Amino acid sequence: MNRVVHRSRPGSEARGDDRERLATVFTALVERYQAPLARFAYHIVRDPDEANDVVQEAFLRAYRNLGAFHSGRSLERWLFAIARNAALDSYRRRRRATAFAQRYDDGATVVAGPEELAVRDDEAARIHGALGDLPERYREALQLYFVHDLRYREIADALG
Repeated sequence: MNRVVHRSRPGSEARGDDRERLATVFTALVERYQAPLARFAYHIVRDPDEANDVVQEAFLRAYRNLGAFHSGRSLERWLFAIARNAALDSYRRRRRATAFAQRYDDGATVVAGPEELAVRDDEAARIHGALGDLPERYREALQLYFVHDLRYREIADALG
């Protein structure tokens, strides 16, 4: 399948029959990898609907970037890397939106007093500072383990 995708990618002087072949190949690709990618994305975003959205985004990115795919690479690994990036992007967007909503929530419920909030803020700042000093790959591994509760094997698969 790698060879067919490589020959049929967008932007490569595709004729009508080449476009049909690309559509057929890409449809087969979606059918083959949709469920595994959805399971993989779910482990990162922890929401089935969001995982399906992530998979759609991953396939869209894959289609748009078929020209960047190298025929010597593993197609499966390439798709999982794209899905990982899309899932992490989605998770970060959701996390920022949740933090914003919590910060500006006008609800009457007060969870913690000022002293506890100050301690939490101080701890969070120290943790974020330490995480910021780590290389991106290690930081992602720690986030996948502590924030998303992924197992070591799942983290290894996610990070390639």
